[in-house]
Amino acid sequence: MTYFRSARRVGTVGLGLALGTLGSPSPSPAGEPGASPAAAVAGGGFDLDGDGWADLVIGIPLEDLETTGSSIVNAGEVDVVFGGPSGLSSEPYTFLDQNTFGFQGDPEEGELFGNALAMADFDGDGFVDLAVGISNDNVGSISDAGSVQVLYTLSSAPPTRTQLWNQNSLGIPDVSETGDLFGLALAAGDFNGDGFADLAIGAPFEDVSALVDAGVVHILYGSATGLTASGTQLVSQDTVDIPNVAESGDLFGSALAAGEFGNGVWSDLAIGVPNEGVGTVEQAGAVHVLYGAARGLRANGSVFVTQDTPGVPNPAERFDRFGTRLAAANFGSTPHDDLAVGVPDEDVGTACCLNDQGAVIVLYGSATGLTATGSQFVHQNIPGVPDVAERFDSFGDALVGGDFNGDGIADLAVGVPAESVGTEAEAGAVHVFYGSPTGLTGAGTQFWTQDTPGLGSAAANSHFGRALAAGNFGQPDGDPDLGHGDLAIGTPGYAVLTIPSVQVLYGTSAGLSAVGNGIVYKSNFPFSPEYDNQFGSDLAAQ
Repeated sequence: MTYFRSARRVGTVGLGLALGTLGSPSPSPAGEPGASPAAAVAGGGFDLDGDGWADLVIGIPLEDLETTGSSIVNAGEVDVVFGGPSGLSSEPYTFLDQNTFGFQGDPEEGELFGNALAMADFDGDGFVDLAVGISNDNVGSISDAGSVQVLYTLSSAPPTRTQLWNQNSLGIPDVSETGDLFGLALAAGDFNGDGFADLAIGAPFEDVSALVDAGVVHILYGSATGLTASGTQLVSQDTVDIPNVAESGDLFGSALAAGEFGNGVWSDLAIGVPNEGVGTVEQAGAVHVLYGAARGLRANGSVFVTQDTPGVPNPAERFDRFGTRLAAANFGSTPHDDLAVGVPDEDVGTACCLNDQGAVIVLYGSATGLTATGSQFVHQNIPGVPDVAERFDSFGDALVGGDFNGDGIADLAVGVPAESVGTEAEAGAVHVFYGSPTGLTGAGTQFWTQDTPGLGSAAANSHFGRALAAGNFGQPDGDPDLGHGDLAIGTPGYAVLTIPSVQVLYGTSAGLSAVGNGIVYKSNFPFSPEYDNQFGSDLAAQ
């Protein structure tokens, strides 16, 4: 077993036109954005320990940190579970918190270490690094300002070095303020094409001038020495050339996703603005897309998408919160990545408002960037999709793309964490839609709950599907591995033995299978498990 812990811890073991005016960036070195060849795994995910299989990082933001003689409530923790030929296993494992030897900063009550995660190679050394959001970290005497801990080379014990970033760090624009929640969302990609991954950090409760909770995003660029403040960008809806304007309560930066959507070889950045008003429609939601370039992300040519954008299906409505969740992957149709936008508060087939059945809108990439041409409106009332839309399901409250059948085209897993299963309220569910040469299709769609044969039994308030991650973790079902991705499903409220868990479904040539599936419980790790520690409320594998 691998413990990265200091001795202080004790315990028991789819618009025919592009969505914006697009420039023509000059060429820059190409490469796989944000992914080191030494760390990327066939079938998806990152390999932390060098055995050829993807590994899983689990956020536990409400974990209490037991120290000598006291407990720091809701300090948070991150656990790393390693893949292998037999799939994910709790032996060996790694667990990390603000008491880990060499970490900068000290653990504090309620700081929520692990509330957001991003994996990438920020220093280009061929090893995966991990960024951990600490959104409620106090910066000095400034409460809930937020920080991000960056851990380099997780294959070593402890990590070779760390960085702690916040808005008071030298060279970072702006300053830390109460309630900014810097680090509430993270995304990594190579936005300037130099071969080093860069990190986007959302601070959605940042005030922009006098506009309360308008939100901002910081972008830190990678280098041979890791992330650096040199060239750091601060983006808001009041940034020059960014469409629209900042408004109080927009929460710009609540969700982030990096992908190569077209319009160049660089990674691009999608930014969710779930509380954006569209015309007179309050909290309808929006998404901004900034395209990469040799000098980094550029505001010029960025696009602003709402459900009222021509060609985007279904109109904007009050409290839809379009842009609450984002996922980028290539679902087919073009060589470029596509963007799935979660609208978990969307009303489906009922009058507005507050029915919250949920939906997902998929926008496809093209040579000129994201376009509404061929965009799709995905929900549980589509003919052929298992189950039906019901009030408060929150379909689309978690999203991830992965190639679960090994055909070289990404598929989309959609979490429905408030889905009722039989009489079990908010037990949760996951839909899987498969990609094809023409994009996502309803053919072979799968519907998973904890009552699915082979998975166990559903329990009320489990919230199965609250978080999702995809990677090639192994082949415990004996299926010859042909680059099949696997799916990790967070169940932070799972009530069996009062222990939250992560369920793992393994990929085959026919798609995800219950054969050989596994469950990772917090009790697999040392120290007493806690109910409501939100084990599995955030997951990352790539």
